[in-house]
Amino acid sequence: MSIARTTTPVPTNRTVDWVSRLIGFDTTSRNSNLPLIEVVTDHARGLGLDPVVIPNAAGTKANLLLTVPAADGSRAGGVVLSGHTDVVPVDGQPWSSTLSRRRSATVACTGAAAVT
Repeated sequence: MSIARTTTPVPTNRTVDWVSRLIGFDTTSRNSNLPLIEVVTDHARGLGLDPVVIPNAAGTKANLLLTVPAADGSRAGGVVLSGHTDVVPVDGQPWSSTLSRRRSATVACTGAAAVT
């Protein structure tokens, strides 16, 4: 019986820079997430994708839906990317570092994409 060995992929500098940029936005739930949504929307459009921005009633926050087409260019069989961009406030909690700064060259996501 052979044991499958896996390696942890090392993110490229480009990936680390992009993630660092994204986590640099203060999207604490009491704040607007529009600056982050705008950056991701512009990036997606630059890749030839067609993002859909859905603002809240007040126009202060938005959701972003992004469909990555299938290999044949159709949307059937493509992938829809959707997630949340806000974070829970940590005011008054004993954190010893700023959560909006990357602290290592590797990035791991767990659960519902909690960056660790």
